Amino acid sequence: MTINALQEPRQKLSGEVLLVLSLASPILISLFAYRIFFADLNVLFLVIILQLALAPILYFLRDKAPEGLKWGLIISIAVYGGVINIINLGLYSQAPLLFACAFILIAIYTGARHAYLVLFIMALLLAGASYAHTLGLYPPIGNSQTPAVYINRAITSVVILAVFVVLTNRLILVLNRQAENYKEQNERLKEVNENLQSTMDELKKLQGMLSICSYCKKIKSEEPSKEWVELDRYVQDNSEVSLSHGLCPQCYDKEIKKLADEPGR
Repeated sequence: MTINALQEPRQKLSGEVLLVLSLASPILISLFAYRIFFADLNVLFLVIILQLALAPILYFLRDKAPEGLKWGLIISIAVYGGVINIINLGLYSQAPLLFACAFILIAIYTGARHAYLVLFIMALLLAGASYAHTLGLYPPIGNSQTPAVYINRAITSVVILAVFVVLTNRLILVLNRQAENYKEQNERLKEVNENLQSTMDELKKLQGMLSICSYCKKIKSEEPSKEWVELDRYVQDNSEVSLSHGLCPQCYDKEIKKLADEPGR
């Protein structure tokens, strides 16, 4: 599937993803602000709050806002959210889900090559942060067992799942559309091939050596009848040509002369 095939659908896709983020942003902003205030999260999460606050604005301005700006915000939320999650919350955070979401978004908007590069960098970051947390070099924060933490993680998981559903649904629609296009193209090609085969069959009928009578000019038909038929009948039976009868100038003069020579004329 080419990126050109996603050119039109991705414009609708950005609006659908922004709608999901807009619906969840008030609750997520409130929970992140609450956790930052009580020192459960560090100030790096303020950037996430700012990004989530921009989502409803871009959604309402989706028809006027540049497509690059909308996709830039969506991808930055997934990438930055994954980065600060793995740095601050450890291996058992929602970073892998956010990285997977970022990979799909980048692949849709910029192409698979850039997506794999970003995925490689995120995988290195994930491995490095996990190693640091395991050795105790950088203990994770934000793992307090409070209702706000559970609610925050639950809502974030629902939002990520909703984004995955939107992406999957749009990709399925694109694949179905391509399948229908391929089917139509195959049907058209089949029809063209049948017409070409029919034309070749007709040409073959008029090729080769024909047996023609030296006196009456009848033609010997092919198997199985081997019947001697008139030339005009043979042409009509073996081609799409329609014949009309007339007189050439020489025959016309000859026949007129015959009529003039008849007695009583």
